[in-house]
Amino acid sequence: MLRFTALCGVLVTGACALLGYAPPVQATLATTIPDGAIGQIALNAQSGYSVANAGDLNGDGFQDMAVGIYGYSNGEPSEGAVFVYFGTATGVDTTADAVLEPNQSNARFGASVASAGDVNGDGFDDLIVGAPFFDVANPDDGRAFLYFGGPAAFDTTVDAVLGLSQGSAFFGVSVAGAGDVNGDGYADVLVGSSGFDGAATNTGAALLYFGGAGTFNTTVDANLQSANGGVRFGSSVAGVGDVNGDGFADILIGSPFYANGQANEGAAFLYLGGAGAFNVATDAHYETNQADAEFGTAVAAAGDLNGDGFSDVIIGALRYDNGQTDEGGAFVYYGGSTPNSVLDATLEANQASAAMGNAVASLGDVNADGYADVAVGAPLFDGSNADSGQIFVYLGAASGIASTPYKQFDAGVAQPARLAFALAGGDFNGDGYTDLIAGTPDFTGTLTGQGRALVYFGGTVTDTGVADARVESGQGSGQLGQSVATGDVNGDGFADLVSGAFGYDGTGGTNSGRVSLYFGGAAGFNTVADAQLNGALPDMRAGGAVAVGDINGDGYGDVIVGAPEYSNGHNLEGAVLIYFGGAGAFNTTVDATIEINQIGAGFGFSVAYAGDVNGDGYGDVLVGAPNYDSLGIDDGGMFLYFGGANFNTTTDATMSGGQGSAYLGWRVAGAGDLNGDGYADIAGGGIGFDGNGATNAGIARVFFGGASFNTTPDAEIEGGQNDARLGSAIAGAGDVNGDGFSDLIIGVNEYDNGQLDEGRAYIYKGGAGAFSTTVYATLEINQINSGFGSAVAGAGDVNGDGYADVLVGAPEFDVVGSNDEGAAFLYLGSATPFVTTHAVRMNQTQLATRQGFSVAFGDVNGDGFSDPIVGAPSFDGGAAADEGAASVYLSNGVGKAALAQQFSALLTAPVDDWGLSQNPSGFTVGMTSFSSLGRERSKLELEACPNGIAYGAGSCVRFISATWTDTTAAANGVVIAAIASGLTTNRIYHWRARTLYTPFTVTQAGITAPSNPRRGPWRRMRAGSDVADVRVIEFAFRNGFE
Repeated sequence: MLRFTALCGVLVTGACALLGYAPPVQATLATTIPDGAIGQIALNAQSGYSVANAGDLNGDGFQDMAVGIYGYSNGEPSEGAVFVYFGTATGVDTTADAVLEPNQSNARFGASVASAGDVNGDGFDDLIVGAPFFDVANPDDGRAFLYFGGPAAFDTTVDAVLGLSQGSAFFGVSVAGAGDVNGDGYADVLVGSSGFDGAATNTGAALLYFGGAGTFNTTVDANLQSANGGVRFGSSVAGVGDVNGDGFADILIGSPFYANGQANEGAAFLYLGGAGAFNVATDAHYETNQADAEFGTAVAAAGDLNGDGFSDVIIGALRYDNGQTDEGGAFVYYGGSTPNSVLDATLEANQASAAMGNAVASLGDVNADGYADVAVGAPLFDGSNADSGQIFVYLGAASGIASTPYKQFDAGVAQPARLAFALAGGDFNGDGYTDLIAGTPDFTGTLTGQGRALVYFGGTVTDTGVADARVESGQGSGQLGQSVATGDVNGDGFADLVSGAFGYDGTGGTNSGRVSLYFGGAAGFNTVADAQLNGALPDMRAGGAVAVGDINGDGYGDVIVGAPEYSNGHNLEGAVLIYFGGAGAFNTTVDATIEINQIGAGFGFSVAYAGDVNGDGYGDVLVGAPNYDSLGIDDGGMFLYFGGANFNTTTDATMSGGQGSAYLGWRVAGAGDLNGDGYADIAGGGIGFDGNGATNAGIARVFFGGASFNTTPDAEIEGGQNDARLGSAIAGAGDVNGDGFSDLIIGVNEYDNGQLDEGRAYIYKGGAGAFSTTVYATLEINQINSGFGSAVAGAGDVNGDGYADVLVGAPEFDVVGSNDEGAAFLYLGSATPFVTTHAVRMNQTQLATRQGFSVAFGDVNGDGFSDPIVGAPSFDGGAAADEGAASVYLSNGVGKAALAQQFSALLTAPVDDWGLSQNPSGFTVGMTSFSSLGRERSKLELEACPNGIAYGAGSCVRFISATWTDTTAAANGVVIAAIASGLTTNRIYHWRARTLYTPFTVTQAGITAPSNPRRGPWRRMRAGSDVADVRVIEFAFRNGFE
């Protein structure tokens, strides 16, 4: 499985790391901003004693961060403070945007801090801060301070003060946004008072306050207490989302010294929300039944870890023992319609005295797979130093939370810094991936004990290139994987895989060939083929090349099969077979056959879906015949066939090699829209072309599309080295640099540069006007005879960053010794410059498999991330030599299916790449919505950009769904839609879409929804990254006239 990972640094209060996607390196802290970049640096200030996702305080669409500085002094010793940092597109501000103080000595303001949610329904999140040692009528009564959010600058004037009149009650030792527990649309708040004396000394209490319009009402709406003395109920409090899925928020309260058969075992208590007065009876009661475990030290919402639509909870026990004394642990309980106290998962540090569970936090969804993730802190873990501290990150999945941490992060300093004393999750840079903030209160920088907070940004993650699925031909010498391609043949939004086994002995006889079709699905695809397309004649080698695209305009991808040794009146002339896609089971009857009627032409040696070359609204077919004779023997040719409702097999354009043995058509490609004119462009390679004084240097030719197609090349690129064989592979790269233009990748598989026949690949940038033949990026692997560049693919986005990524195959690459195992190499697109170091290598461990002979991208599991697919036609499966295989690498694991898809009308008729909108001014996009937090409401935001325009530009237009939809309205998420309208007729557009989220009760009367709601990551149809999705036009005939 591909899991993309990397850390770069950015930093808050002294240091910060990035948990997200970049060229793969180990997760370590990186660049450090000088101490003092955030907050006041002071002796024993203990910055990071508490941390919080503050919500979106200023309504700009970015979640903000709050850092509690427990020992802060500014006129009053140890008064404490909270520093607020606004989120931005590049991360959090590194200078505090607001500083909150109580102006009372030893108040310890900021011992706790949390987002209150939107307590007054004005569309802005609010902030609550605890000061447990604040004195009012008695010493250490404690107080909690509420601050309303609002537009622009954050107002540091307190809007409400909450408290009790009892000495040493430590009111405010814990604070939390409770969510909307009574369903009135206003967020409620919860405050813990661990020293409160109720029925006995130190019973503790938790006080619930309902939100409402206008001035906040400081009267307690529910007083929750324990009947037992010394249990310190309320030491931790949390709003835990909707655990039972009834539409009301629920709360969880920790009591770490609770005893029920075991002294100080601890406990936590769940209270379910409901309409009207709050029910103070406990709905679920959690314990560890281990003495001195202090279970309930920390409590938190876990989000929806297993994707069942119910919020889950996590509870920390910092002195839990299981093999190691006081190692600590965290305990997970899944929600359900009737919550119970049955333990579902235990997370441990496995190091004595680590104090794991001192902090627990929901991370939302750090990797955008649709499942919630959590973090657990072990501040006394011995890592880089004794008590340096450690963060443990665990990923959710359909099967539940993983018991093995996905990542562990150390303080990275040789001091007892106590990293992870406090933890919180939030999306501070607004990219749709949840980020992590961790407090390190004992960090020493310029001054002893100044403390700091660190931020780790979320993103897709990677480890090694291990295949998640492999399909094989099941027949010796079948050579499945000779060709691979993807598209959506049944219109369900998943990419489907087609792979050719051109040596297969099928119903047509020896070497008749076969193409296997595998439907994509939420769990990837079934490795049993859903359809088999068999060659009809011996030795025709059907499947030598394959491609997928919609050529008859019905919205379903059609399968294009090359049979380069087909004979029908002309020996080895070759042929191309077309199979039309459609809903339901795939029809295996050939719908159209194209022949060239020339002996030995090798027609169909390469095929490609060209896109809409002539702008008539139908995708076109491009075929290569490298042995075609036109202006010389084997000069080769490229043949273009315009699509239409009734596909015509008459050649519409022929492009000849123009030089004997040029072998033009060795590879052909739909290049996307290289010049931004709204027409698809095409390209082809001729590996035997002699040019620039070099024999067999190779050539690539580019032809721009247009209403009247011109067979004169618009650009030519020659190899310039003897036997380099430029054009050995060619493909549209998609938009690798995000400028709004398609780019091109070309393989040169026998290029020498220090190593004989190591090969290389070139990327060329598209742009307005003429195509530039200046190389934009050069890719090499530096191994002799590797054949690097024998196959190339682009236009997939494996990490969801909006840039196209590319694959390069090296079928003779040696993994060990000189065994020719073969490999494919993944390179990630980015803003300039292009990174020429590969991110992932995908190889076989079996010798001579020719892994990388063919490569493709496609989002086979619909999770919004493109999956690399690599063919190995000489793979030996079982006892069958050279049966061949195609391997699939899931880019972000098995995530939930988001299925962003375009339609001509409201979710009824799919439109494939380059298709017609059937609407003169717009189109519809649908996507599956689900929340990693549990039950929320959502809308779809759609951005449509004209061809040649990058996302985010002023000429792009955004559209949002009209109504908020319940994310749990359907078992696996609910389909939401946005309609693009008012667009320019007969113009090509590309688009992206994302989910917007608000609390479930935002639709209640009197509630103002946030103007910039929390958002998920941008999604593209089948995770593609080209610049031409749909032509906005009502209908066009094949000749272009309406």
